[in-house]
Amino acid sequence: RSPRRRSYATVPGHPCIRSLEGTADAMSDLAEAHPSLASVITIGDSYLRENPGGAEANGAFPAGGYALKALVLTNGDAATASADKARVLIVAGHHPRELGPPELVLRFAERLLAGHGADAETTALLDRTEISLVFHANPDGRHVAEARRDLMWRKNANGGEHSSCGSSRLGVDLNRNYDFFWGDTSGGRASDDPCKSNYAGRRAFSEPESRAVRGL
Repeated sequence: RSPRRRSYATVPGHPCIRSLEGTADAMSDLAEAHPSLASVITIGDSYLRENPGGAEANGAFPAGGYALKALVLTNGDAATASADKARVLIVAGHHPRELGPPELVLRFAERLLAGHGADAETTALLDRTEISLVFHANPDGRHVAEARRDLMWRKNANGGEHSSCGSSRLGVDLNRNYDFFWGDTSGGRASDDPCKSNYAGRRAFSEPESRAVRGL
């Protein structure tokens, strides 16, 4: 069955892109509408959820942070045992100012769920595969990006290690904080300057958001 119809909150000025709040509501609705195919799990906490009040950017940051959520898609009633299923991880929203990717991944989830039982390839995919989808890997930053578009927010909210950067340049680039080529500054891939937009952090997986994704 389809999720109940509702008007989801969208990003100001972008009525086709669901906001942080709208995405969370859509996740819950999908899990409710497809209980044997979809579930919402908590995978960790954002920086500000672990460190309440740990950053200020012209009042744009959420004081309490967010729990990081994933939508897990698989047919729990399929003959294939969970341990034998292939696993796929798709993560969006590392850079909050890039508004589109979380919405694209959400629409992918909606298409898969709508196609199970109606399309043979989609049905086989969900019967044999477990697909974990993280729509917002950087919810603190996304909150800022939606509230203050002029800041063009890219990093997370970690201001504890480099307060000298100022409130508009603090944070770690989460997409550079994984251990794959961590710290590779060649060709401008990453930076060891905390005030740069592609700052990779003090070490790989220094940030709670990247550690949450690692745990999936």
